[in-house]
Amino acid sequence: MPEEGISKLLGYADIIQNSMLLECEEVCNGIYCGGIPTITEEQKKEMLERSREWILLFQISTLEKEGYELMFGDCGSIYFYIRKQDLQERNFENVWMILQCF
Repeated sequence: MPEEGISKLLGYADIIQNSMLLECEEVCNGIYCGGIPTITEEQKKEMLERSREWILLFQISTLEKEGYELMFGDCGSIYFYIRKQDLQERNFENVWMILQCF
């Protein structure tokens, strides 16, 4: 379990489960990630390539201070991802949020 209260702007995510880059690209292409994706190997290969364009924008994790607690799931984190080009252009319309927990 990562130390509590890890929040950051940009950089690399402190991942609890798996990398989320491909998931961002999948949902952006209308693929439901709550089951087994029905895509071809070629589509998956293309999406894996495009998933490299996603970066962590912001991460917020469980916070505890002076009797106050803000927890996501079971000691989880919320991650916001954005494409590099969108960040350069200050376009925040296509940001994806993902929750991971233990």
